[in-house]
Amino acid sequence: MELSDLKNLQRWFSCEIFEKNRVNPEPAFKRLVRETAKFPRDRRLRVYSYGIEARLCDALKVDFPYTSEVLKKDFAEISRQYFSKFPSVYASLDRVGKDFARFLDDSPWSKELPYISELARLEWVMAETFFIDGIKKPNRNLLQDVKPTDLERAVLLTNPSAQIFESKSNLDEFLFVSADSKDLGPFLYLAYNDGEVSLTEKLTPTQKTLWNLITQKKSLAVICDELSTLLPADEDPGLVMKSLQKWIELGLIYGITVS
Repeated sequence: MELSDLKNLQRWFSCEIFEKNRVNPEPAFKRLVRETAKFPRDRRLRVYSYGIEARLCDALKVDFPYTSEVLKKDFAEISRQYFSKFPSVYASLDRVGKDFARFLDDSPWSKELPYISELARLEWVMAETFFIDGIKKPNRNLLQDVKPTDLERAVLLTNPSAQIFESKSNLDEFLFVSADSKDLGPFLYLAYNDGEVSLTEKLTPTQKTLWNLITQKKSLAVICDELSTLLPADEDPGLVMKSLQKWIELGLIYGITVS
């Protein structure tokens, strides 16, 4: 078989499995599937179709454990509808949930559970961070090693997996042990990969500002100046430093460069 024939065969098989409602552009390849009186070609192909569909649904459940738990028995049907609207076009299973939150946005389930698409969106951010390489063991004494004369030129280095996520709904009840569902939004989360698993941490607005300044490569001197101006009068400056030290210990900030 020529390479071009193999490519066309793959295109035909993909269309038969994933796009059953579309006219297959390579119908001639169907004759290559053997059939018997009991097992016609279409029935044999459906075996592959059902098997792949089941694996895709399983993969979706792995990426959205909290969402699937909330939706419970409806999740299987939701998965089928999702893949019908957004057929998988990826060679790897780690991308099949890319459009799931967008799908839920316009689904009947989002009317019954207004927070469901945001929960799915956060879980997808967490899934994405999982595939980013972890960071080397952080230096817990990072800040202590910075000389006062270097503050203008010192820039902190952050874990590339960490992403800010902002939600209108309080997702604590799904992601944390303790929760206060009476809080009012917006709700800020930092999703990151610690090398083995994806985790989240809830943020205050000041913590969000601090994180954004760090990821914008602002110097430590600029960060201190900005926070002294923006810090609310009722917020303890010491809590900001505790947040910074905690992120260092978690590996979210793993190094420093002095230019």
